[in-house]
Amino acid sequence: MRVTAENLAAALFQASPDCVKILDPDGRLLDMNPCGRSLMEIQDFAGLRDRPWISLWPEEGRARIAAALEDARLGRAGFFEADCPTAAGTPKQWEVSVLPIRDGAGEVVRILATSRDVTEAKRREALLTQKLDEQRAALMSLIGQLDAERRRVEETRSQISHTEKLRVLGRFVGSVVHDINNVLASMAGAARLLRRRAEDTRTIDILDHVDQAVDRGARLVRQLLDFSRSGEGEPEPVDLAAALAADGELLRHLVGRAVEVTIDVEEGIWPVLIAPGRLQSVLFNLVANARDALGAGPGHVRVVARNRGSLARAAGLPSGDWVEIAVIDDGPGMPPEVVARLGEPFFTTKEAGRGTGLGVPSAFDLAEQAGGRVEIDSTLGGGTRISLHLPRSGADGQPIDTPDADIDPALHGGATLLLVENEGILRAHLAGLLRGLGYTVVEAPDTATAEAVFAAGLSIDLVVSDLHLGAETGLDVAKTARRDRPDLPIVFMSGTWGMGVPIGEPVLTKPIDERRLARVVLERLGRVPASHLTRDALTTSDRVRGRIRDARIRALYDGWRRIAGETGRLPSPAATRELGRELDPVRHLVEVSGDAEFPAFTFREAGPELTRRLGRSLAESRVTTSDEDVLGSLGRAFRRASRGIVWFDYVRMRLGDGRIMLFERLLLPLSDDGERVTHLLGVALFDEVDG
Repeated sequence: MRVTAENLAAALFQASPDCVKILDPDGRLLDMNPCGRSLMEIQDFAGLRDRPWISLWPEEGRARIAAALEDARLGRAGFFEADCPTAAGTPKQWEVSVLPIRDGAGEVVRILATSRDVTEAKRREALLTQKLDEQRAALMSLIGQLDAERRRVEETRSQISHTEKLRVLGRFVGSVVHDINNVLASMAGAARLLRRRAEDTRTIDILDHVDQAVDRGARLVRQLLDFSRSGEGEPEPVDLAAALAADGELLRHLVGRAVEVTIDVEEGIWPVLIAPGRLQSVLFNLVANARDALGAGPGHVRVVARNRGSLARAAGLPSGDWVEIAVIDDGPGMPPEVVARLGEPFFTTKEAGRGTGLGVPSAFDLAEQAGGRVEIDSTLGGGTRISLHLPRSGADGQPIDTPDADIDPALHGGATLLLVENEGILRAHLAGLLRGLGYTVVEAPDTATAEAVFAAGLSIDLVVSDLHLGAETGLDVAKTARRDRPDLPIVFMSGTWGMGVPIGEPVLTKPIDERRLARVVLERLGRVPASHLTRDALTTSDRVRGRIRDARIRALYDGWRRIAGETGRLPSPAATRELGRELDPVRHLVEVSGDAEFPAFTFREAGPELTRRLGRSLAESRVTTSDEDVLGSLGRAFRRASRGIVWFDYVRMRLGDGRIMLFERLLLPLSDDGERVTHLLGVALFDEVDG
């Protein structure tokens, strides 16, 4: 039997495991092989004969079909991938080739379309990719943790070394002071003996000068000994006028004769609650830095202390009274990239052996522990000013309870509040507080009583409810309260965080801060703008800034911080749209939904570099576990963001080829209504360097 080309083609057509179609030049179906009919779940092909092949495809894929058919009519082969459901509606993915069939004269008389079902292969590929991404993310996280632990060990070793040196220096100073005191005592004794025998005025004048010199030397020695022994100590109210006056002479000796030191303390300066030894150490470090900046030439260092009332406080600080302590020099100043890193431990611009890089960070630590903040203002050729902003303290060490300058007390009152709290003593205390502000308060010890209040038709303007009410919760109270009034404002209280509270609902942590409760009541009643940012949140975010290494990311943070400081509220996505545009390739905007305990994240924007790194687009996609590891842990970041605090991470890892990957990421909390965190603005930088 002779095998002809026609016989062979027919056999291949019948035996092919793919979906093979014969089309006329216009793209109409003429035939389909048996396997193709099975793959496409076609029961009767007769109804499809002479039907345009393109009509079987979804609308969104038809442009590619038309292009492939046109190529075939012109004698060219076409290839593409597309999704097309079967006749029974089963979704499938296909790899398609479209080839021209010519007659003896070279004319295209038929078109051969072959579709290979790659649905299962694509599924396995996606699953494998996901597993590889998860393993890569886990490896990156592990490497990052190991590298962070290594850096922590190295920093701890350096700190231990530095602390040990200071301890040895303290013992050395103590022994030297002892010897100097002996010399001074001998001089004082000799002067007294000479004074007994002195008869002429000139000798007595000389002995007076000797006594003054001995007294001055003894005073300096006592200051030096106190400084060498100063540890952290316990916070106590510090009289800044007395403290700075006592340290003035020692500071002048510290800087030397070429530099003038001025102590300028406002009359009536308020006390601050601080560890005196730590404050002294920080000031000495800052003055020593100013001296080093001035170099060998003459210069001027000023130590200034000023009261800053609520209306005169620095931008971004919460309302209340503050004290500013500033060290100012007229030296050469610093460029922005150096200023941006001054808060980093061990960062120094001095040569090896001269600087530890712990002076300015110690100021940040001191301010953070006191509930304040540090500001640095420096320009090349314009000198440097480093300011510590510390909250005012009462003489007894208690913080001054200054009224919020932005709130008129008359705004309180004129509303009925339902207070739901099962602890009787706490309920009575909070009810008394709210009544003292002028509100009518209805008390309820449990959800049943709260339900009875609403059933009785009482007009309630706001609900204040504990989350933990025995067998039921404050969420049950909220459900009842909002059955007829969905917009009724509610303030929750809790001794723990979370518990499924919807995003945007305020939760006050016990023990309740009375001033915070009073403000939140006004916010929920719509009488003052909502303020999501607290002093602690801004201070903590400013500390995070000191860890940021890339200048562009720092600039993005500074823009966010400026808006937050000026408004006292979280910036909105619209307000931050123009910030850090040079980071667009690695920028992403994530929308937050769901509740506070189980939030969901959706990427609304994602830069092209992120798409390239991940191998797929993130835009409009839900976050997976691997996405969280690659672009920052959104779950942990959101928990911090709920308190108005930014999230930053820095990872340094060594790749298999010896190169080093630096991965730096920042996530900023945003709000489109000023009350709740609705978005996270992020950037993720990848930088490969030679090892």
